[in-house]
Amino acid sequence: MYSISIVSFIFTASGPLCELSPSSYVVADEVAIFNCTVENGVPPGELVWYADGIETTREKSLSSNVWYPVFQREDNGTIVNCRLEHETILPSAEEAAHCEEDIIIVVQYPPTVNITNSTRNVVFEGERFQAVCEVEEVGYPAEIIELYWRGPNNERFYTSTLMLENITRELGGNYTCVASNEYADGRMGEGRTSLILDVQYAPSLDVKIYGNASEGGIVVEGDSFIVECIVTDANPQPHVISWTDSEGTTVSSNELMEFNAVQREQSGNYTCEAMNTFWDGTIGNALIGFSIFVQYIPEVKVTITGDASSTGRVIEGHSFEAECEVLDSNPSHNNVTWFDGGHTVVSPDGLVEFEDVRRKQSGDYTCVATNTFWDGRTGTGTAIMNVNVEYAPVATINDESGGRVVEGREYRGDCSSVGNPAASFAWRNQSGVEIHTGPTLYLSDVKREESGIYTCIATNTFWDASKGYGNVSILLDVQYDPDVELRHFGLYDSSQVIEGDDFSVLCLVDSNPEVDWIAWDDSNADGAWLNFTSVERNKHGDYICTARNTFWDNSTGTGDERISIDVQYPPYVNEQTVFCVEHDLDVRLSCEVNSNPSPSFYAWISNGDLLVREHTYVINKASRSDSGNYTCRATNVFYDETNATDSGVTEVRVQYLSDVTLATIPLHNITEGSDVTIYCQAVDGNPNPHKINLTFEDEIIAESNGSVLYHNLVSISREQDGNYQCNAMTQFYDQREDFSTDAMQITVFYSARISSEESRVYEASVGDDVSMECTAEGNPSPTIRWFNNRNETLSNDDDNISIHNIVAGEVTSTLTLTIGSNSFGIYTCEAYNLVRPSDYQLVTINEFTKASNLDIIAISVTCTVIVVVLIVGIVLGILYYNKRASKIQSDNTDYANAGQDKSAYSEITASTVNDKQ
Repeated sequence: MYSISIVSFIFTASGPLCELSPSSYVVADEVAIFNCTVENGVPPGELVWYADGIETTREKSLSSNVWYPVFQREDNGTIVNCRLEHETILPSAEEAAHCEEDIIIVVQYPPTVNITNSTRNVVFEGERFQAVCEVEEVGYPAEIIELYWRGPNNERFYTSTLMLENITRELGGNYTCVASNEYADGRMGEGRTSLILDVQYAPSLDVKIYGNASEGGIVVEGDSFIVECIVTDANPQPHVISWTDSEGTTVSSNELMEFNAVQREQSGNYTCEAMNTFWDGTIGNALIGFSIFVQYIPEVKVTITGDASSTGRVIEGHSFEAECEVLDSNPSHNNVTWFDGGHTVVSPDGLVEFEDVRRKQSGDYTCVATNTFWDGRTGTGTAIMNVNVEYAPVATINDESGGRVVEGREYRGDCSSVGNPAASFAWRNQSGVEIHTGPTLYLSDVKREESGIYTCIATNTFWDASKGYGNVSILLDVQYDPDVELRHFGLYDSSQVIEGDDFSVLCLVDSNPEVDWIAWDDSNADGAWLNFTSVERNKHGDYICTARNTFWDNSTGTGDERISIDVQYPPYVNEQTVFCVEHDLDVRLSCEVNSNPSPSFYAWISNGDLLVREHTYVINKASRSDSGNYTCRATNVFYDETNATDSGVTEVRVQYLSDVTLATIPLHNITEGSDVTIYCQAVDGNPNPHKINLTFEDEIIAESNGSVLYHNLVSISREQDGNYQCNAMTQFYDQREDFSTDAMQITVFYSARISSEESRVYEASVGDDVSMECTAEGNPSPTIRWFNNRNETLSNDDDNISIHNIVAGEVTSTLTLTIGSNSFGIYTCEAYNLVRPSDYQLVTINEFTKASNLDIIAISVTCTVIVVVLIVGIVLGILYYNKRASKIQSDNTDYANAGQDKSAYSEITASTVNDKQ
C-alpha cells in the first residue's frame, strides 16, 4: 500500500529548492514516495537521499531520484534530505547542493484495542453472551473518533459492551471491536480485534429417495434404490449418522442406506439417527423414520399326476396331467395360463392333460400367472414343466472305410443311436466276446488276424428303470502289405558264390488284396526270378525284390526282401612303390589288400627273412640302415574252404639331415686388420640340403643355394668378434623343412691402447701425496708398467702401485707417491700385450713454489734443463725400445710355434717401448 505523501526537492540554477506536498506526515507500514528532481536536464553528478545522515538511495546521471521507504512508528522524527554530489563541487558550495530545509518525518498509526470481560465464545442456543471492547493504546493522532462493534452481517453496535440475550443460531459468527482516529490526509486509521461466537444446537433431519421406488417407499422386488438421511442443519456437524431396521440392527453406518436388488424380506420400518457432540461433551441427537413396501411377482408351482415322473419324464404311448397353482403374490395375481414352447395357449386355466404321448410332444410347457405393480409394470410368475418323452435307441455305425483297414494302422468305428435317454454302448468281436464299452471302437496297430464281424449294442434306461435296446454289425476287412520270401539256387544252399559260378533267386509273395506287380532292382531279373551266369565280383552286394498292392483308400502297400550276394575272389595286394620317412621316426607299413573274404594270413618279408605274420609291420626309430624293399604276402579262404594268395613290394627310404662343418682360414691367431675366410660345408644328408646360410649373432650375413658357402671378412675389426653359426636347410618328402647346424666363436686380437693420449702435469710440494692413474684396453688384456723420473722400471708388486677394474679387456693401474725433494720429474705409463705396438703416456710432477723475480729466473733455467733432459730421455728411450722390440719379436715367434690359443697371451709377459712420447 502506497502513501499519498509525495516529497519533491527541486534544484535550480541559483541553488536547491525543496518543496514538500502536501505535508511531512506518513502512515506506519505504508510505502511513501520521495522524489528528488533537478531542473534543466541531467545534473553533473549523483542525486542521493539521506535519512538521519545515512545514505538510502543514489542515482547517477539521472534528472530525478525516486525513493520508496516504509516507516515504522519508531521512525517518527527521522530527518530526510536530498543532495547533489559530484567530485567537482567545492566544499564551499556543498551547502548550496542540498535542500535548504530538512524534512522531519511524522509517523501516523491507528489505536490498539483489546476485548475483555468476555464470557465463553461457545454457547448453546437460547443462552446469554457479553464482551467489552477497550482501547489499550491510543494511536497518532491520539483522538479516538469512533468506538463500536461490527457484527457477522456487518451491522454496527455503537457501544463498548456487546450484550446478546436469548441467542439464536443466526447470531453466531464473527464480531469485531473497532477504534479509529483520523490521519492528516483525512483517512481513518482503524485498530481492530475480533472474536468468533459459536452457537451450538442439535441436528435437524430429512429423508430423500433416489432410484426406482416411490416416495412412500413402495418398490418392486429386484429393483435398486437409495434412501438418504439429510442433515438440514447442525452445529457442530454430526459425527455419527446411521440407519437401523425394525429389530434395531444397524444396516448402514453413514447417511446412505442402499438397496441393491431388493428382496421381499427387506420390507419394514427403518430409522435414521444423527448425533453431534457439544463443547461440554454432551450429545445432541435427532431421529427420523422411513417404511419400505416390497412388491413381487406371483409364485407358481406345477404338480404332475398319472404315468409320468414328477419332473415330466414319460415313456412314449403313456398318459398324464399337470396342474398349475399360485402359492403367493403381492399384489394378488390376475389370471393363470398354460403355453407350449411356441407360446401357443394349450389351456386357459391351471390344468393341462396329455393322452397317448408321442416323442414329438417333448419340450417345455410354461404356466404363467400375472399381477400389476405400483408403477404400472406387469409382474409375471412362471413355472416350466419339461415333458421328456423317452423311447428305445436305434443304432448305426459310422466309419470312413466301410470296415476296411490297413494292417498296422488304427481302425475307428463310431456307434451312434437315436433314442431317449442317451444310450450306453458295448462292442463284441467275431467270437461274441465283449471287447469295449463306449460308442467308439478303437483298434490300434490292427493285425490281419483281427478280421471278422464286430457288433455294437446300444442300451438306454427309462425313468421307471425299464430298458430299451438296439444293435448293428460291421465286417472288418484287414488289408496288409505283400509278404516277400526269397529262395536261392546255386552250387550250395547259400548266398555266397565264388567269382565265375552260376546263381539264381526266386521271389514268392503273400498279400491282401492281391499284388499289382513284382520287380527286382537288377537287369538280370525276369519277373520273380533273378539269374546270374558266371557271376563277377562287381555283382557282389544287396538285391531287393519288391511287390506292390493297392489298398481301399488308393494308398499302396509294398513289401520287399533283401538278399546279400557275397561274391568271393582272391586277394590283390596294393603295392606302395616308395615310402619315405624321416630319421628317428617310426615307420608303419600296412598291407593294403583287396579281397573277399578278408585275408586270414599275412606275412612281411625283407631280404628273404620273415619279419612278422601280421597285417602291419612297424620299424621303430628308423635309421638309414632300414632303407630297402619290404614284401607283404596275404592269403584268404573261400566259403568252400579253398584259398588264394598274392604279394606286393614297398620300398622304404629313410631321410636324414646333413653333417655341417664350420671353420676359418686362418684357423687361429686372428688379429685386427687381417683378412679372414669363413668356410661352411654340409655333407652326408638324404636328401642334400637345398640352402645354406651363415649368421653372426643370430643375423644372416651370407647365404647360398647348395651345400657349400665361403664368406670373406676383409680387414677384420674387433666389432666382428663373436658367435658365428652355419645352418644347412633340408626339405623332406612331406615339404617340411628342418636344418642342421655348426657354430664357432671368432676372437679378434688387437694391441693395447691407453684411454687418454694427453700428457698430464701435476704441481706438488715436498710431503704431498700424488696419485697417477693409467687406464688401457686390449685383447688379450694389456699389462701396465710404470717408469720413474730416472727411467727406472717400477715393480707392480710395490705397495704404491694398484691394478684394478679388469673388465672386458680394460685395466686400470694407479701409482701413488709421497713427494720428496728428488721426486720431481717425468714419469711414464706403458701399456702392452702380445699384439704390437705398445702405447705410452707421460706424467710430469713439478715443484710448487711461490713466484718471485728470482723464481722466474729459476723457472726459466729449470725449463731449459727440462728440455735438455727430455731430449736425453728420448734418445735413451729409442735405444731401450730397440732392445725390448728384439726380445718381444723372439717371444712372439715362440708363441706362434707353440700353437697356443688366446689364453696363452695372458701368461706371457713382454715389455716393449714405443717411440711415442
